[in-house]
Amino acid sequence: QPSVQLDSKGYYEVVVEIENDNLFQNSINWLNTYYENPDKVLKGKIDSEYLRVSAKHREGNGIPAFDYTLEINLKPNKYRIRYQITELTAGGMTWKFSSYYKADGRLKKMNKNKVERIEAEVHSTLSNHFQYLMKSKEDNDW
Repeated sequence: QPSVQLDSKGYYEVVVEIENDNLFQNSINWLNTYYENPDKVLKGKIDSEYLRVSAKHREGNGIPAFDYTLEINLKPNKYRIRYQITELTAGGMTWKFSSYYKADGRLKKMNKNKVERIEAEVHSTLSNHFQYLMKSKEDNDW
């Protein structure tokens, strides 16, 4: 799976093709194993088609905590991820991801490392989902 590059508003979208006959149920299973409180983060569900998660990534690893929405649209043997950072928080302050960028859309140099770390965390979450789907496919082939 390619690395994640968030746009200046903290948004990322990708379509992933994968051979897996049970993407929806396997994605539900992933939610139940990946999130500490899956019932609290699952905000939307249409059987076999769509999942929406709203969660918070904890502060740490040199980055602030951030709230995000993860939407997973599912079709046979492919899925689309839409990931949106809604706000970041640290030390009692809250701000938007866009504050890391200049008015012309270019990343402020002083924020480059922080944004790269945030992107790595987003990639880790999305990669974990992909790996779970790959593993669940293999687990079903016995």
